[in-house]
Formats: sequence, structure tokens, C-alpha cells
Amino acid sequence: MSREVGMLLFTAIFMLGCVAVPLISILVKHQQTMARILRDSNQSDQVENQLAAMRNEISQLNATIGALKAASGAHERSDKELSARLGERF
Repeated sequence: MSREVGMLLFTAIFMLGCVAVPLISILVKHQQTMARILRDSNQSDQVENQLAAMRNEISQLNATIGALKAASGAHERSDKELSARLGERF
């Protein structure tokens, strides 16, 4: 009787192993895939944030350039006006 119980126990453990090993392999592969997806998603978010920051800086630079051009144009007009006034006097 104990030999039959031993064989039955061995068969049950063997069958459980035949099912458990592939199941564990599938779960590990799934976990690795999910970790890769999350990592890639996080990197994508970082790239998008950096891109938004760069666009912000470009807008600020364009505004600064526009202000400098406007100031330069005002100086050129005042220089021309000054030359015209001085030319009239001399």
C-alpha cells in the first residue's frame, strides 16, 4: 500500500512539475515584457518633456530676437533723424 501511495505521490508531483514549469516560464516572460514596456514609456515621457522645454526656449529666444530687432530699428531711425537734423544745421 505504501508503495502505491509513493507512486501516486510521485506521479502527482511529476504532473504538477510538467504544468508548473511552463506556467512559471510564461509568467516570467510576461513580467519582462511589461517591465520593458514601462521603461520605454518612461523614456518617451522624458523625451516629450525635453522637447517641450526646448520649444519653450526657442519661443523665448525668438521673442528676444524680435525685441532686439525692434530696438535696433529704433536706434537706426533715431540715428537717421539725428543725421538729418545735424545736416540741416551744418
